[in-house]
Amino acid sequence: MVYPADEKFEIGKCKVLRASAKDRVTVIGAGITVFEALSAHEQLAEEGVATRVIDLFSVHPVDAKTLREAAEATAGRIVTVEDHYAHGGIGDSVLAALSDRKVILRKLAVREVLRSGKQSELMDRYGISARHIVAEIKSLLEEDREALLGAA
Repeated sequence: MVYPADEKFEIGKCKVLRASAKDRVTVIGAGITVFEALSAHEQLAEEGVATRVIDLFSVHPVDAKTLREAAEATAGRIVTVEDHYAHGGIGDSVLAALSDRKVILRKLAVREVLRSGKQSELMDRYGISARHIVAEIKSLLEEDREALLGAA
């Protein structure tokens, strides 16, 4: 359980579930992908990589203020993860909210025709499991490191 039964949810808001002053990447999910984002957060924390996790339960309208604060705190590095096709989803809403900012946004979403099966197997098959989130964050941070080294 992420929330107690009496938790209040307000349209146009989101909830920051994990945050620290050392966060390097913001991970944004909704629904079932929030659990995957939290799992990825824990795995990365064990490796010393701090991530911010946001539950974007209200996609339209979106909480632009909180997203801008998260983007600023994590140098514009954002990974969205959603359990449906990318078009018109979380990633697009986040991009629209941050269109006036310099961000590096990676969208993890379903990219093929959906099938039925066990939840964990499907999450992994479609690239939206904690394992894929961790890999995407590591790739993003490695690209940042290489870009910094190349600029030096």
